[in-house]
Amino acid sequence: MIPALWVRLIVIIGFGIFVATQHLIWIAAVAVLLALLTAGQLASAYKEKRRRSEL
Repeated sequence: MIPALWVRLIVIIGFGIFVATQHLIWIAAVAVLLALLTAGQLASAYKEKRRRSEL
């Protein structure tokens, strides 16, 4: 699951950069929100992985 989140984050960042260069600010804002959501999911996944390895 973690590699898929990294790929999703990279794609969203790339998409956000592309739409920002096209001056589509509203779509770029959505891309930023999705990137933040994905970053939060990555942090949560790593915390859960660390917790499970400590058991």
